[in-house]
Amino acid sequence: MYTAVAVLLLPLWLLILSRRRLRLPLGERLGRVPAGSPHRNPGAGCVLTHAASAGDVQAVIPLLRQLRAHDPELHLVLTTQTRSGRALAQALELGLDVRALPVDAWPWVDRFVAELAPNVVVLEYLELWPRLLRKVKAHGATVILQNARLHPRRRGRYASGFYRELLSLVDFCTARSASDAAALGTLGVQAEVFAHSKHTTLAGQEAPRVRALLAARGLSGLERESTWLAGSLHVEEADAVLRAQVALGSSRQLLLVPRYPEHGAAIAEKAARLGLSVRRLAAAGVVAGDEQAQVHVVETVGELRTLYAAAAVALVGGTLCRRGGQNPLEAAVAGCAVVVGPHTDQIHEELQALNGGFSCDAEGLAATLECAFQVGGETSMEAVETLVLDAQRGVEKVAAEVLRALTLAS
Repeated sequence: MYTAVAVLLLPLWLLILSRRRLRLPLGERLGRVPAGSPHRNPGAGCVLTHAASAGDVQAVIPLLRQLRAHDPELHLVLTTQTRSGRALAQALELGLDVRALPVDAWPWVDRFVAELAPNVVVLEYLELWPRLLRKVKAHGATVILQNARLHPRRRGRYASGFYRELLSLVDFCTARSASDAAALGTLGVQAEVFAHSKHTTLAGQEAPRVRALLAARGLSGLERESTWLAGSLHVEEADAVLRAQVALGSSRQLLLVPRYPEHGAAIAEKAARLGLSVRRLAAAGVVAGDEQAQVHVVETVGELRTLYAAAAVALVGGTLCRRGGQNPLEAAVAGCAVVVGPHTDQIHEELQALNGGFSCDAEGLAATLECAFQVGGETSMEAVETLVLDAQRGVEKVAAEVLRALTLAS
């Protein structure tokens, strides 16, 4: 039934995949081998890892590094769904075979799996693609979920027989919290709990690197004591953030980093309509505006962690809308006072390490930001180090399971 529906809906699939954020090579979406794809050495194992977005790619990098260090000949395939995820994956110097995830239907997934013949499949977060899962299991692959999280509002959906059958195909799973592990347990999946794998890379940015990036982006003139940053901001949060900047006035400058760079233009237009002077910055250089702008919209990928060091206060994106929040620890480690909105159900553990940060709703954002500027941030580095060590143990455990499965398959 699922396959028949997926094939019938192919025109809709292609329409969705034509959106700029998801626009990847059509041939790869149809399961074809991309030109220049690394050749698999005879006898080498194959690990297929799927990470949909740039944030998901960051989460699997520690695992991929461990696997590559263990076996330079291993065929490591990394599939993504977004352009930003693909760009980040292609920039990694790990000898990866980077591809788009094919449309999850016959014959495209079948072609993809038959060509790769993966021994192990690692799915980041909870990317359950039905035909992909069934085909790789039919080929004898071991399936691993890393950083699994069941959103509280969606747990009822996963209780259906459809999802239970998919989850029964999982051989090993790590979850981000005890609550997630308990929810997965009710669905028949035994999960081990570890901190998010992205936390393994938490570290303060060295001053020369920060200065170099700010100079490259034309931001050297920013005064950290009067600058705040809204990081991984979703477009639906932009109105509240920009109104807060209006209320704060010209004595404060805003670095705004959209969750998806392609939303930068729309956010800049919103700022201009509110009477704010705006500067747009992309990887290729300045798109518009000058250094004296009140709002700097940074439309790049992979620079947020370094940019936090240029701000005294950071608003965590995804907390002013029902997204559950992005990672607040990177901002805290950079020395920012951390501000969050009311929607933090995805980052409870991280906020506990920060003693909650400054919390507010959209209406109280400007006042909370001003308070954060005055009070400053104090991060318990001991608590952060505990999370880092736990995340490292989680990555090591997943790597061990991958290597064990490769040994059994050889």
